[in-house]
Amino acid sequence: MAFTTNASQWRNNRSSPPFFPSGAKVLWDANSIIHHSSNVEYFLSNIAPELKKKGVEIGTSASVMNELDKLIKLAPDPETRNAARKAWNIVITYQKAGLFQIYGDKDDETHADLVWLSVALKYRNHHPLFIVTQDNDLADDLELLNHLKSTHAKYKITVLRFTKDGTLKARKHHA
Repeated sequence: MAFTTNASQWRNNRSSPPFFPSGAKVLWDANSIIHHSSNVEYFLSNIAPELKKKGVEIGTSASVMNELDKLIKLAPDPETRNAARKAWNIVITYQKAGLFQIYGDKDDETHADLVWLSVALKYRNHHPLFIVTQDNDLADDLELLNHLKSTHAKYKITVLRFTKDGTLKARKHHA
């Protein structure tokens, strides 16, 4: 599974929205939003409206927003602070446009990786879950949830990552 966020390639292959099924949740980790902000912004402005029509929800957790806020305020280098600020602004802009959700509860004050694992366990019986992260350790842990022996889930968790050329691609299991 893969699709590009490159504008010309997307227009050329645009017979239908990307591979996300109806009712899916596409959840973004902080590192993908920060380090691939132009791809994320293209995705949200050009692809998300079509996915919304299919009932696909796109969003992130409140813990990711907490991470972004900390980086904006406390990152030691200006480049990281600026990248976090840009990511924050993208999320808020598309949230206001109704194309991006921020999910959370009181437990989301914790580190985002713990939240992603909890969310994946909780919702894998209700929705196809696609989690976009560049973090290999988190990706391995999420993929391991698909192999739990004590519980079975209706849907597999799919971990996606951006490649260097802007393609959003399903990650191969490495754990």
